[in-house]
Amino acid sequence: MNQIFFFGFDKTSTNFFFKDRESKSIKEITELCFENENENENENENEKQIKQISSSSFSTIFLFKNGKAIEYLNERDSNQNPSKIQIENIQKVSVGYDNEAILTKEGNVFAKGKDINPNNLKEFINISSLIEDTNDRIIQDIVSGYSSIYLLTSNQNVYGIGSNHYGQLGFDSKTLYETQKPILMMKNVSKIFSGNSSNHVFLLNLNQELFGYGRNYHSPLGLGESRKEETKIHKLTKIQNIPKAGYSQFNGLGKNQNTYEFTEIKSSLFENDNIIIDFSVGYSHTLILTSNSKLIGFGDNFLGQLARGNIGPERKPIQIKLPKLRFNENISDYHISCGVSNSFLYYSLSFSNLEEDLIKLFERKEFCDISFKTENGEIIEAHKLILKYRLNQNENQNQIEKLKEIISNKSIKESNQIFEMIYSNRKINPKLYSEIKEIINSNEKIEETIKRIYLNENENEKDFIIERKEKQYKFPKLILIMRSELYRGMFLSVTNDTSNKVTDYSELTIEYLTENPYNQNPFKIQIEENIQKVTVGFQNEAILTIEGNVFAKGFNINLNNPKEFINISSLIENKNDRIIQDIVSGRYAIYLLTSNQNAYGIGSNQFGQLGFDSYYKTEKPILMMKNVSKIFSGNSSDHVFLLNSNQELFGCGYSNFGQLGFRKSRKEETNIKKLTQIQNIPKGKIIDIKCGYFHSIMLIEDENRNQDQERKLYSCGNYQYNGLGKKKGDTYEFTEIKSSLFQNDDVIDFSVGYSHTLILTTHGKLIGFGYNTYGQVGIENRIDTQLIPIQIELPKLRFNENIYNYHILCGYSKSFLYYSPFLSSFSNIEEDLIKLFERKEFCDISFKTKNGEIIEAHKLILKYRLNQNQNQIKKLEEIISKKSIKESNQIFEMIYSNKIINPKLYLEIKEIINLNEKIEETMKRIYLNENENEKDFIIERKEKQYKFPKLILIMRSELYRGMFLSVTNDTSNKVTDYSELSNKSFQIFEYWIYSNQIKKGIQITQEIIEEIQIGIDYFQLNQTNPNLFDLLINKFNNQNQNQNQNQNQIEKEEEKEKKCLIF
Repeated sequence: MNQIFFFGFDKTSTNFFFKDRESKSIKEITELCFENENENENENENEKQIKQISSSSFSTIFLFKNGKAIEYLNERDSNQNPSKIQIENIQKVSVGYDNEAILTKEGNVFAKGKDINPNNLKEFINISSLIEDTNDRIIQDIVSGYSSIYLLTSNQNVYGIGSNHYGQLGFDSKTLYETQKPILMMKNVSKIFSGNSSNHVFLLNLNQELFGYGRNYHSPLGLGESRKEETKIHKLTKIQNIPKAGYSQFNGLGKNQNTYEFTEIKSSLFENDNIIIDFSVGYSHTLILTSNSKLIGFGDNFLGQLARGNIGPERKPIQIKLPKLRFNENISDYHISCGVSNSFLYYSLSFSNLEEDLIKLFERKEFCDISFKTENGEIIEAHKLILKYRLNQNENQNQIEKLKEIISNKSIKESNQIFEMIYSNRKINPKLYSEIKEIINSNEKIEETIKRIYLNENENEKDFIIERKEKQYKFPKLILIMRSELYRGMFLSVTNDTSNKVTDYSELTIEYLTENPYNQNPFKIQIEENIQKVTVGFQNEAILTIEGNVFAKGFNINLNNPKEFINISSLIENKNDRIIQDIVSGRYAIYLLTSNQNAYGIGSNQFGQLGFDSYYKTEKPILMMKNVSKIFSGNSSDHVFLLNSNQELFGCGYSNFGQLGFRKSRKEETNIKKLTQIQNIPKGKIIDIKCGYFHSIMLIEDENRNQDQERKLYSCGNYQYNGLGKKKGDTYEFTEIKSSLFQNDDVIDFSVGYSHTLILTTHGKLIGFGYNTYGQVGIENRIDTQLIPIQIELPKLRFNENIYNYHILCGYSKSFLYYSPFLSSFSNIEEDLIKLFERKEFCDISFKTKNGEIIEAHKLILKYRLNQNQNQIKKLEEIISKKSIKESNQIFEMIYSNKIINPKLYLEIKEIINLNEKIEETMKRIYLNENENEKDFIIERKEKQYKFPKLILIMRSELYRGMFLSVTNDTSNKVTDYSELSNKSFQIFEYWIYSNQIKKGIQITQEIIEEIQIGIDYFQLNQTNPNLFDLLINKFNNQNQNQNQNQNQIEKEEEKEKKCLIF
């Protein structure tokens, strides 16, 4: 699996690489010497793969993935063959001009060289053990200079050892020429930069400030022209104007004079190739590898180190012809190492894809089922299954508890590093590793861990079944999620699918697959209060009750027991803000809108979706913004919009694709962690915004109220999913979705999933766009992505005439279209009752607010809508007298509509209001009551008189409302009906006016349907929901179907009788 190329001068003692000492073109090294290779016959070939090459003037070290290394030595040791370095568990090697350093996984550093151990140049000594501060002896990185070695400790401190001739250790060379003991150079360092041929060094601190020391001849420190005469910098010096500096022949800038500040290397070779995979700097040459498989070099080529034959120095970048690469498709896994007079290009895979998948599983924080708390209370989430197999399984000790104890004393950064070491089997931080090595199973490769899971027959672990014709295959869900994006997408679905089985429709033969399940049946949610609304995010569920309480569960909500609902509204600090009127779920967060119009957030703040920059997540609702009228987000979304009472829109959260609608000027800001106003909103009233992971869709009611389309859709975000038809380039502002499909049509409902959108129109069109790999847009040919809106063929709908009662729900990888008249805001009878109150017509009772404003109402409605056990009118007067005009109107809207508009106010009136009774039931009671004083109006027909309360006719029929609003002072209580309705048809109208239903026992005929159609127009009835004509049609069809079934049954009975007679 190794592929290594060499070019330049081979200084190894017996020319192990090639017969010729020089290679001025790129040649492949086909063999490397493994000492005692026969001992390792059973070793995994991947473990013999090159991990790193480090080379300088007198030695080259090859480090392998198994933590072993081979050393090729120089001319000074002409009798020494290539040899294995007798140090185990090597993590990194670094070779300087005259020194070698080796970092082990335990954090120890072994080194040799004339400036390190002059008494024995061939012997490695532990230089980390020589650091005076015993708490600073665990090393996490090493860098070799020309004659010095630099150590970065786990405490972020830098030490130096070796030569200080040019001040490269940060001390005046007159007082300290060299040291064989590491000395402290600087604290709070994040990175060290130097080179195997360099006598200068750069240190980057935790604040991203760069400092330099050492040899400044030709200005390689980039300190500016004013300091070009200073050849030695031995004091800690901050580098200003950072943005190549050094000797003109080798810096790649093409100049005839030196450059004293860092300057961009410009070349056409870098055009359309903006990703640099790796680069390396030798004594006087540089090599760069790009994502388009270009090898670019400049500098000295005297010994062929640029593979350019005998051509001299290259002052500008030139492209070097690459040999044939076996792993060219994985160019990002090739690396470069430049020595003093040679160069290496080699293939080294950093992680296996299994290791990468496991790391991704941890980083994504998905499907976690165990949590740990850091010293500052931050929460780290992980996976029980992985920890079970990655920690040592000592029966006498609970390693999980030990791990929890360790994490409780660590910062969030240290805790993440610990889990990365557990999940990746990499010693990212040697100091931390030394603390967890007793509990972690670090000697086992990740592949072996997964194999153990595979071999385990524990039914509780293998909790998912893939059903195939030949047999069932059982897997742990977590392994499928980790290894397959198909199954990850399936389990990420926002629908509450608890199925533990799937049928495999792939055409794979049995040889391609490898080997009792967790089964949870649907169950009733045990919340005793009356549920008003539910909302489900990717990792949370929230329930809003009529009383204004919110119960929620999930890993970001209740970490101690993510399956248990807890009352999160009760956790709001301000007790006056605990009555909630709306809830919205995001992917990892839940948003609450209180009765005081304040917005709170709870859950993850990873992307700033709670509007703060100071913490990662919260298990307690925090105030996001005041004076909010609406919250908009989505079950797959990590961003949120808040609309205030002035119709100003604010947003925060994940914005990498422009999904928050900020201008292009902010496109580089991946996360917007403060609520920020969205500018350039389309004109009109914002009706709704629905958010996916990559995009957002806004519904606007057009100011001009164009007859063709009153409501328009606008989109922003990723070009593949926003429906705007672009082939590249995301959209950073809300832009109208234009399509001929919307002409002379309007939007009834729309829904946004993780990466797709569906829209339902008044003409019964279902329109969709976005990601369709799983068929979630409804396109049968399974096209991956639908860039522009497309009409989807609808099945035959039973209630097509009443398209307004159909609704859409988009999940992660699936979609639902369903009929529910109950999801409409109000039935037409409720709408009529609200209109009656809002119009303030025919009122006969008044109430006074705390400020003296008058609210008018209707005695008849209050009589039936209030509980009748006491004088509730007096109680209502008392309540209104303490309320503002706004609060008073809300109270009456709740009485008239049977809807909890303001939960806080509802709690004050729930003892007097009959909210458990639907409006239709209230009206039926009025219909059944024979009180003559209430039924104060007569409609005279030939066959009989029909008595109604005037108020009911006014409320339900625009014909009679217009009649009673007549300016003439007509006090008559009777009218003759001149409609041509039959008695049966009029009785249907009478019952419908009260109940929104058709009276049982009435036979519907074609003639009745035709009469009713005329009567609806005559009486001018509200026909939004439900529709009387539609109900008649359905009843007529069902009636005929029953008659046909009865007729078939009669015919069968007659046939039986005939057969009996024949017999």
